[in-house]
Amino acid sequence: DSPAVSRQHARIFVEHEDFFLEDLGSRNGTLLNGEQVTARMALQDGDRVEISNLPFVFRLDSSLSGGSASWHRPTVVAVADSVADSDEDGDSVRRQMVSQGDQIPVDALEENRLRDAQLVAKIAVEDGAGGWPVTNGGTRKLNHVLRLLHALRDCVDARDITDTFVEMLQETFSAAERIAVVLKTPDGGVTIINAAARHEDEKVEVCLPIVRSTMQNSDALMYADFWRESDNREAGAVRHIICCPIVDVRGHATGAVQLDGGAEQSLTREDLEDLVVLTHALSVSLDQAFASEAVIRRSLLLSGMSNARLLRSQLAPACPPAISGYRLHSHLIEAPDEAGDFVDYVRLSDGRVACLVIDVPGRGSDATALMAVLSRLLSGAVSECGSPAEALRLTEMALAERLTQIPMIISVAVMVVDPESSSATIAVSGHCPVVGISRGVVKELDIADSPMGMADGSFSETQVTLYDNDVLLVMTDGISKVSSLQEGLLSRDQRMEMIRNASSYHHVEFQEHLVDQIERYRKGTLLTDDVAWGAVIRTSAAGTVDGEKFSENQRG
Repeated sequence: DSPAVSRQHARIFVEHEDFFLEDLGSRNGTLLNGEQVTARMALQDGDRVEISNLPFVFRLDSSLSGGSASWHRPTVVAVADSVADSDEDGDSVRRQMVSQGDQIPVDALEENRLRDAQLVAKIAVEDGAGGWPVTNGGTRKLNHVLRLLHALRDCVDARDITDTFVEMLQETFSAAERIAVVLKTPDGGVTIINAAARHEDEKVEVCLPIVRSTMQNSDALMYADFWRESDNREAGAVRHIICCPIVDVRGHATGAVQLDGGAEQSLTREDLEDLVVLTHALSVSLDQAFASEAVIRRSLLLSGMSNARLLRSQLAPACPPAISGYRLHSHLIEAPDEAGDFVDYVRLSDGRVACLVIDVPGRGSDATALMAVLSRLLSGAVSECGSPAEALRLTEMALAERLTQIPMIISVAVMVVDPESSSATIAVSGHCPVVGISRGVVKELDIADSPMGMADGSFSETQVTLYDNDVLLVMTDGISKVSSLQEGLLSRDQRMEMIRNASSYHHVEFQEHLVDQIERYRKGTLLTDDVAWGAVIRTSAAGTVDGEKFSENQRG
């Protein structure tokens, strides 16, 4: 059904149990094993037949039931697709024009199905540990690999490696008109790492269904593709596309290499095998480059973490301020690569004390630098106004003056303890769980506003009356990310039960028992985020206050 094939193009016939191929005077001709068919030619099992550049394989099947052992049934494996199955542009495989640096989202990759009728060849590709998937032309393939490794010896990063690789492909595959190298993105899409065309006026196109299938199945594929019409191409022109997965050391496909042939010169099965071998060499080089980059990043991160922890320890108060009748305390459980959580105290001029709980995004020195700036601005704001909500508003304004964009996942809580009224006033921006314990009842308080950068200066505050032995606890959201191998993430109910158990001990031992329960739950499982909290406990030395437990008065 291809427009490149004449109505009566060629025929296969049998004489005396031998099979023959004959061209019927077609417009675009017929090839047998690369040789033009000008007269009838004998066919053997495995012969390659090209009908107007559409490839077929002639197979003999001796398994016909009921026949003699000497009878062979011919099978022709066809690869041409029908015009009726082509996409909306009339081409048999959906393509997208790309240039270096472009990103293709996962939904675009999954839009079109891949039609098996166009498949010419397929090679299963693994990580190479089980041996080479191809063995033909060993000397030629070895020579290709040695030339590539020699060219890659001075390349140190992925960009240099892929640039050199594409240059080598252009030299090796004379039939390749266009080359594209793609790598997977974390969301399942791909990024175009390199795109090159042999002619300046040619656009590079990625065949999305082929790339998707190559990466999903770790198969090297060869497809026949035709255009119905184009500005620069004859209607019915055929090209071959070969695509090979980039497979990492774990055996996972992390990208793909696509080569497009032209209508005048076709890519072959041998080209597909050569590309498999060369792409394996590319995969090894990329693995080494990524591993080296990871080591460098880790070294820089560890160096930054050391400086970050030093800065955080220098900023942290030596001990919470003393308030008659109250006990203030704070604690920090550090994650290996985090340094963005912080608890600080500010004594106000009227005798009240503010507890600041800060949780900023990021890792290492960058996160700690932002935390330090935020702590300074917040301390100054609460000292100036004395109101938790107003302190958050002033801090947000000051941050906006210093940063081009405020990170939207900054979480901050301000708790001002007033011993004269036996109360604490709290304002929260973002996600900082607030838990109160009064007379044995544990309750998570609904106190939260939008994160900084999204609240538009609109923050509210809540006043909580404190009674003898009451506890008010403000935590960073790292507590919700605590996990164990056996039980998974720490649930809200489990967290509340831990706090309830810790509160059953004397207030001097509250923090020790809470920390112990968290550590026993995770049993050495690494934290993915810092866990910090600040707490105020009213002791019996503060006297008694009449009223209902958890008397909350919210003020805008």
